[in-house]
Amino acid sequence: MKEKERLIIEMAMKLFATKGVNATSVQEIVTACGISKGAFYLYFKSKEELLLATLRYYYDKIQNKMMDIEKESLLPREKFAKQLHCQFNDIQKHKEFIIMHARENAIPFNKEVEEFMMRMKLESHAFYRNSLLSIYGDKVMPYLLDLVIMVEGICRGYLELIILQAPEIDLSYVSAFILKRVDDLVDGLVESSEEPVLHEEKLGEFLCKSELIKEQCQQRFKFPQFQRNEIPHYERLNRCLGRINSCFFLFSQTVGVTLDVKCNRMM
Repeated sequence: MKEKERLIIEMAMKLFATKGVNATSVQEIVTACGISKGAFYLYFKSKEELLLATLRYYYDKIQNKMMDIEKESLLPREKFAKQLHCQFNDIQKHKEFIIMHARENAIPFNKEVEEFMMRMKLESHAFYRNSLLSIYGDKVMPYLLDLVIMVEGICRGYLELIILQAPEIDLSYVSAFILKRVDDLVDGLVESSEEPVLHEEKLGEFLCKSELIKEQCQQRFKFPQFQRNEIPHYERLNRCLGRINSCFFLFSQTVGVTLDVKCNRMM
C-alpha cells in the first residue's frame, strides 16, 4: 500500500468515527490530508469504495497482530488467550469507528462486500477451530463444530458488551475467564458422550454448495491436500478452513444486525 493511500484511509477513519460517513465529504477528507481531489480519485473511485477500504485496512491491521502472536513461542492455551485479549483491546480502542459503521449502515451490500464478509466468516471459523484443536487435541473432534459455535457466541457477547460502552472491565481477566469456561464446556461434552448437533461432513456439504465460498477459496487461499478423509466435501471444507491462520469476527452479520438495532435504540 502506498503512503498516500494509507494517509487517506487513516484520515477517513478518524473523520468517519467523529462525524459519521454521511456527514463527511470527500472535500473534507482531502483537506485533512492536504491533497487534491484528483489525488484522491487516483486511489478511490468514490467515498463508498474508500469506506470498504477502511474496513479492510482495519481488519488486516488486527489480523497482522494476530499473526505476530501466532509466531510467538507460546503454548496453544497461552496463545489463544493472548489473541483474544488483543482483539478485545483493539476493539475497545476503536469502538466509535465500529459503532459508526453499525449505526449508519453506509456500505452497499454488493458482491465485493459479500466476498469480504465471507472471507471474515471463514477465517473466524478457522481461528476457533484450529485454536480448540491445538489446545484440546483429538478428544474434541466429535464436538468441534458445536464448540466453535459456542465459543464464538461467548466471545461475541463480550465483544458486544465492550462496543456498547459498558463499564470498564479487565480484558485480561475476561480472556482467561472465557478460556476456563471453554474448559468446562469441553469437560462436559466429553464426559456426556452425547451425540453432537453438528458434524463436519454435514457442514461441508452445506458450505460447498456456495459458489461464493468456492470462488473465495480459489482466489485467496492455497492449501495442501488433506489425507484425513477421502470424502470430497470433507476435503473441500478442510481446504477452506483447515489452514487459515488468521481470525476476527468483528463485522459478522449477527453482530452487525445486533449493533444496528441497539445503536438505533440509543439514538
